[in-house]
Amino acid sequence: MGKAVRTGKPNDVRRKYPASLALAALLSACGTATDTAPTASPARDAAVAIPAASNCPAATLAEFVPLFFDDADIQRIYAVFPLENTYLDTDAEPEPLPVTQKLPEDEAEFPLVPDLSEQATQGLQWAIIEEEGNDATVKLWQEDTGYLILLRFHRDGCWKLARVDDQST
Repeated sequence: MGKAVRTGKPNDVRRKYPASLALAALLSACGTATDTAPTASPARDAAVAIPAASNCPAATLAEFVPLFFDDADIQRIYAVFPLENTYLDTDAEPEPLPVTQKLPEDEAEFPLVPDLSEQATQGLQWAIIEEEGNDATVKLWQEDTGYLILLRFHRDGCWKLARVDDQST
């Protein structure tokens, strides 16, 4: 089962969804180039060499997304850290408020998102809902529930996860 992005906040995905529905999350709107520039990570680089842009695992976003979902190593390579992670604080008064954090790689749990098999088991669906230039949004949701995560990707040679926007209620 996919693991949740660790936020340490009471409204993170782990608390909102019991183990039978625990799902991981990521992304919201891509920021500036400085927001999406990858940072060095000796632990990641030692485990998996980061390929050159010409070695991108897929030519299109539609081909890339399933590969990203199904491979934690691809997630490690093609996610920008610190990863911008936004979620709704449903305990905020008088109404829920979005909270944004920068998630360092050493606090992220991989896989970041459920793989395609787990998505099928949990009744999740995904779709590319926007692709304009070098920015794209992938929606991960479950029908008839409050589960909704937007994954924001930015292309800099290859697509990279730049932001997770958990809009789940």
